[in-house]
Amino acid sequence: MKGAFCGDIHGRAYHLLAVVLALQERLSVGMVVQPGDFGVKRLETMIRYPVIFLRFAGNDPAELDFLHVMKAQRELAQRLRDVKQRLSLPLIFLRGDHDEIAWLRKLSGGVQTELIPVDPFGLFHYAPGDAGMRWDQASGFWRC
Repeated sequence: MKGAFCGDIHGRAYHLLAVVLALQERLSVGMVVQPGDFGVKRLETMIRYPVIFLRFAGNDPAELDFLHVMKAQRELAQRLRDVKQRLSLPLIFLRGDHDEIAWLRKLSGGVQTELIPVDPFGLFHYAPGDAGMRWDQASGFWRC
């Protein structure tokens, strides 16, 4: 299986979704991995540390896209459900230093070998510890 890597999206979830939809139409890609700095943050954390988050989002509001996915209702929620139906491959991300690590640990509940969905639509999956990918020495490829 071929995979694609899209690193350091820093919350720009809509950009990643657009890239993935384009990739699956044009290439034979079986998975997409975001190898760190996905930008997973909760509103509660952003409110607690507004100076930090507003500094970056002030320069690029797209850094708040993941938050929009988490809070989506009505029309936006329906659009995200439609995107989910169009996706034929998993969107997996690994933890980076720009992700809310304590929340991800809580979501995973100590499980280290399974992919953890992090949004209400099942678009994005966190790979804690050993979950998600393994290096296959014989083939020289990463495997799910």
